[in-house]
Amino acid sequence: RNSLVNVGTDYTPGQIFDPRDATETITIYNLIPAKLGQTNLVDTTSKSNRLYWDGIDVSAQGNVMQGGRVYGGVSFGGNSQNMCDVVDPNFTGTLAAPVWGKQDCTQDAPWRPLYKLGGSIPLPFQTQFSGTFSSFPGNSQSITYGVTRTIYPALVQTSLTVPLDDPSNPDRYFDRISQLDLRFAKKLPLGAGKRMTVQFDIFNATNENPVLAAVTSFGPTVYRPNTIMQGRLFQIGTQFSF
Repeated sequence: RNSLVNVGTDYTPGQIFDPRDATETITIYNLIPAKLGQTNLVDTTSKSNRLYWDGIDVSAQGNVMQGGRVYGGVSFGGNSQNMCDVVDPNFTGTLAAPVWGKQDCTQDAPWRPLYKLGGSIPLPFQTQFSGTFSSFPGNSQSITYGVTRTIYPALVQTSLTVPLDDPSNPDRYFDRISQLDLRFAKKLPLGAGKRMTVQFDIFNATNENPVLAAVTSFGPTVYRPNTIMQGRLFQIGTQFSF
């Protein structure tokens, strides 16, 4: 933390309009002019900040047919936090690596399920079929708003970044990410204890294309996708055992 700036007394709260709804306001914290540029960083550990994950994991596995195997599981849980011992009352960092200010310093994400199912089955002629299906909840589509002196003329700092929704309970989520991967494998004996396995893999067999990431800064391009899941992919490979 900056030992020359007092979080409780050296910032003045101010109000700006929510760019999504002019009838709503957002609180920002304006540094007093006398403290601008004063820095003496001291590395400390908070006695009150805490991060938690609460949830339940259930999994099972077993044998099917002769030499077959199946497994699966489900995980229900969510993150929560109390990070209100802040070094700056404003949000800093990024949504990927946030440093929370007073806004949203306490969060309690809903429990959202994650599923996974897989297994393998032996087939005739030294052939094996296996597959894995997984389904993950999509990430939150939290967005931020850049505040400059054009928006808030009395601002002492050069600019601020303000979260526009609670990242643990945002207005929008990305679609669920589901993926099915398949493998066909055949063992070929080579003699003298040596063996070759030929594999044919299909990743994302159903060719799903959910959006994984999008523009998070409020503006004309907000929510525009910039990353999607890789499409169906075929792969052929071999393994040698000797």
